[in-house]
Amino acid sequence: MRDNSLDGLRGIAALLVVFSHLVVAFQPALYFGREALLENNALTFLATSPFFVFVNGSFAVYVFFRSERIRHSLVS
Repeated sequence: MRDNSLDGLRGIAALLVVFSHLVVAFQPALYFGREALLENNALTFLATSPFFVFVNGSFAVYVFFRSERIRHSLVS
């Protein structure tokens, strides 16, 4: 039995991990928290706001594996 909502959540988490890798490659100051090195206010806002969850790949990996565990518990 597959749950499409959990598969969708895992897909979004996987895309967030890819996005975080791109941020680390092209805007490392945004990921590593060096706000003084950021060029504009939009990047500073993103680095210091709750929207940082969308850049943080660690959180997305946690969601990915947690949803996998939930899916396995539903099947058992």
